[in-house]
Amino acid sequence: MTFHQPVYSTSSGRDEPVLRKYWVPVFEENGVDLVLMGHDHTYGRGYKNSDKTGTTGLTTGPVYAVSNSGAKHYDLATEEKNVWTNNGATQVLRGENVTTYQVIDVSGDQLVYRSYLAEKVDGARSFALVPDAAGERPVYAPKEVPAVGGLYDEFTVTKYATGEKWVTEAGVETPAGPKLSLGSASVQRGGKLAVSGSGFVPGTKIGIELHSTPVALGEATVGDDRAFAQEVAIPANVETGEHRIVAKLPNGAEVSAPLSVTAVDGGAAAGADGGSSAAANGSANAGSGADAGSGAAANAAASGSSDVTGTASSEATIESQGNADGSKPGAGKTDGLATTGGAEWLPLGIAGAGLLVAGAILVLARRRAAAQQ
Repeated sequence: MTFHQPVYSTSSGRDEPVLRKYWVPVFEENGVDLVLMGHDHTYGRGYKNSDKTGTTGLTTGPVYAVSNSGAKHYDLATEEKNVWTNNGATQVLRGENVTTYQVIDVSGDQLVYRSYLAEKVDGARSFALVPDAAGERPVYAPKEVPAVGGLYDEFTVTKYATGEKWVTEAGVETPAGPKLSLGSASVQRGGKLAVSGSGFVPGTKIGIELHSTPVALGEATVGDDRAFAQEVAIPANVETGEHRIVAKLPNGAEVSAPLSVTAVDGGAAAGADGGSSAAANGSANAGSGADAGSGAAANAAASGSSDVTGTASSEATIESQGNADGSKPGAGKTDGLATTGGAEWLPLGIAGAGLLVAGAILVLARRRAAAQQ
């Protein structure tokens, strides 16, 4: 935001109470980052006191800056008549008989403000705020005015996806931004996953989702330490492959971390029924029967790709398509073969064979008798 007459004047005898009354609340409520002003032919930069934090050199809310780009210079107001101090604001740096130009770099989530000296005349002076000084009014100490072209003032504005904004003086560390961490980079379908976050706004409710097709997994509330932790369950029917765990913020912004979803391990998935066992091996078709599948699947695994048919008598017929070592079915394999049920038909087979023999004898006897007649 930029305009000419400042809401917080810096020069002696200057004040704009109407602008301050109506404009400052708008700047504060709408998250304005930087307010650039002129008119007073002096330098001043600071913040509204309600934007101060408990950390020295760290504030929130808009930064208000007044600068002079011309050759005309005015005197600073005395501290007793300082419009900033008398209206709930604090100057971090103030100067007179100086001309500056500002370079503002914006990249990613940061704005870096640098003011350079373009001119200084006789009587050029600067005063910097003494942090945490005792007393009701701020205390300022003289600060050396750099040579023309030198860096005069600097600060950084950092705004995160959470909506948090931090204004840091040069040399002050910016609080960490939002970060999402997973207990594991890979999880099986239907498995549990630990999800934690740091650098979020305290008290915020965070929705946890699985993407790319959004699937709600749960919700967490951020603690006073700006962190949260939650365990979620990955759906058993989700597609395997690369996904993202997303922390959904109230303002619609997202913070995410990559996640690989894998198929359920075959050994862990072996169930009590034939269907689950056959599915775990991936190479058998399970038939009817509550107990047949497990035994059939075991033989199928030994013989490679197989068709498995279960029976109610717990017997299974396996049509092997080849052994794991490449030999033909049955070659060198004498153990573990499934029962076919042929033993049950053996007595009938013998009886049938006996009838056939008896019939043959009877036919021969009749032919001989006919020949003798």
